[in-house]
Amino acid sequence: MNIQSVRPEIVVEAAKSKPKSKSVDNETQNADGVRDSYMPEQNDNLMQALRNQPDVRPEMLERAKQLAADPGYPPKDVIDAIANILVPATRK
Repeated sequence: MNIQSVRPEIVVEAAKSKPKSKSVDNETQNADGVRDSYMPEQNDNLMQALRNQPDVRPEMLERAKQLAADPGYPPKDVIDAIANILVPATRK
């Protein structure tokens, strides 16, 4: 199941937006030699885009309701696998 909590197009728009004030970039270079920088304004734009996302996605809520109503979900083998992780069988 693919669950995306943030719409990618909003993040891309926020990342492309120009800073309103001049900032000091803190540039670093990673192990691959790629330059990276931190711009507080860009972080603020991304955080604002995240805040603008709805808390509940109706399509995911509907899917959850369908799965909850299905007596065969989750399958028995999945339940058994999780149970074995939580309480491993002891072998003698």
